[in-house]
Amino acid sequence: MLLRPSSILFALCTASSLTALAYEDSKVMPAKIRRVTVRYVSTDISEKTDGGFSAIPLSRPLSKALTFKDIVKGEKDPVRNALTSGFLAAEGFNVGDAVGKFAADVKTRVQVTAPIFTLGVTPSTTLAVAMPVYRMQTVAEVSFQANEMGQRFINSLASDYNNQMASARDAASKLNDAVARLNNKLTENGYRRLENWSGTGMGDLQLVVKNKTFEADGLAIATQGILTAPTGRIDDPDNLLDKGFGDGQWDVAVGGAVEESLGEFVGGLSVSQYARYTNQLPGKRTMRMVTSDETIEVGKERVKYDLGDRVETGAAALLSTTTGWGGSVGYNYSYKGSDRFSVPEVTRVVLERDTIETQHQAEAELVYSGVPAFKRGSIPVPFELKLAYKRQLSSRNMPITHMVQLDTGVFF
Repeated sequence: MLLRPSSILFALCTASSLTALAYEDSKVMPAKIRRVTVRYVSTDISEKTDGGFSAIPLSRPLSKALTFKDIVKGEKDPVRNALTSGFLAAEGFNVGDAVGKFAADVKTRVQVTAPIFTLGVTPSTTLAVAMPVYRMQTVAEVSFQANEMGQRFINSLASDYNNQMASARDAASKLNDAVARLNNKLTENGYRRLENWSGTGMGDLQLVVKNKTFEADGLAIATQGILTAPTGRIDDPDNLLDKGFGDGQWDVAVGGAVEESLGEFVGGLSVSQYARYTNQLPGKRTMRMVTSDETIEVGKERVKYDLGDRVETGAAALLSTTTGWGGSVGYNYSYKGSDRFSVPEVTRVVLERDTIETQHQAEAELVYSGVPAFKRGSIPVPFELKLAYKRQLSSRNMPITHMVQLDTGVFF
């Protein structure tokens, strides 16, 4: 049975996708005004999409058949290995035949709390810093079910002709304890057992600069730059079910937004379009040297890697009113190029497989701003609340996520 460690919980979420200050509009903070926002994001994940845009369970890499080849390979004693191989050949068993199948169910919950500090540096320039804190939980259940071929193998051992009752009992015991034997094999090779996992930690820090570069006749253009620092823990190469809180390398992003007022039709209505390009700089990390033939009994090496660059674009309709209530509806698209790893060819083809990512996402947001009420003297402190729902319409090689986001901010 082959497991692909890098794909069980690959790229669940990244700091940039959950906490980036998207700034899909052209608005900036007034000079010398500050805002502290706490952003909370939550999503449950049980499926991802493959290279053909089809949904598959997260547990797919664990749901593998156990073959006679795996049984022979597991016999470390040379004599028993030879005897088992000879018996299979004599009885007409094909080494590729499966004796049963592992079944798995993997579910993950991701919760992110991100304090965001925003400052109006000048009337046209805003600076923001975000530091996400991740809390992740993965629940995994693994079982094994023997099939008719497995029973036939045991019956052949126990037949009057072969008279290998002790071997038959041993084979039956191994099939019944297949999950325990898999966990033993994992621990013997430095992996953690397949069991529930949870973790909490800091993600990748983000620094955002936004500048309103043009504004006239109801049209505004803003540009932005984002620097992401690798402050989050990366995933553990010895744990098949954990997920890092960062990707271990620096990101530099540039983007722009164009917003046009439609106030002549509906007061406070505007439309906005944005685009952003992220250059993910090369980095180094420790990885398992997996191949298409072996994913467990492999060593670890320090590897140079370069994650694919990302392009994002989208459009939204935004509404703000004098009462403080507002909202938006929009669409986002993202594309990430393929990853690159400086490793031997037999490992590289496995690590780089299915690393191109695309996503189509719809988004709706409800906003209440206390700024109008503060200006009227109705409340002592201006604040802002945002509730957003982001639904994935389709994707390629990405977790299927439908996220709820809540922002609570105070101005001072």
